[in-house]
Amino acid sequence: MSAAAFAAAVIAVTGAAPVVSYAEDAPAGALAVGAAASVRADFDGDGYTDVAIAAPGGTVNGKSGAGYFTVVYGMAEGPNGVKRQVISQDRYGIPGTAETGDHFGGQLTAADLDGDGFTDLVVGAPGEDVGSARDVGLQTVVWGGVGGLATATTVGQGRAETRAGDFDGDGHLDLATAYQMRFGPFSRSGAAARTGPLV
Repeated sequence: MSAAAFAAAVIAVTGAAPVVSYAEDAPAGALAVGAAASVRADFDGDGYTDVAIAAPGGTVNGKSGAGYFTVVYGMAEGPNGVKRQVISQDRYGIPGTAETGDHFGGQLTAADLDGDGFTDLVVGAPGEDVGSARDVGLQTVVWGGVGGLATATTVGQGRAETRAGDFDGDGHLDLATAYQMRFGPFSRSGAAARTGPLV
């Protein structure tokens, strides 16, 4: 999907242009990294499916490829765009700052990590710098709740995609990456019950 087509799709779903834009002039490599992805889950617990649509190649406050995602909340009549959010690292309550090439939204994983009955969203930023180390990558969990996705915290570093599942059979959802297992339940500070290598 071209950048222009993606922007048109977001406008069609939400009914309004987002406050951030997709980078139309990004080089081909950046567009490959910034390809849109989406996940469906009930983030606000109202019984209707919501959809999160990523734009990791999107421009935020002039920062090309900083990335963001849009959440359109489901309602009885469907996702009509009345209730929606555009979330980047420049939004209050989201760790970090939108920077060129972060690609926030590069991966999206939906899972109830703290077991409170609301689905949370793990958002990858594979281009995030950590200190002086470039492109270390960062995973942030945006916590679900009655009002939808709101507060957030960092759950780990790394560029690899994250997958959720109950890998140890204890009834709590865990997170697996190419480097590490993080076993649930997770606290609201982002701490896992325990961690270990991926075996």
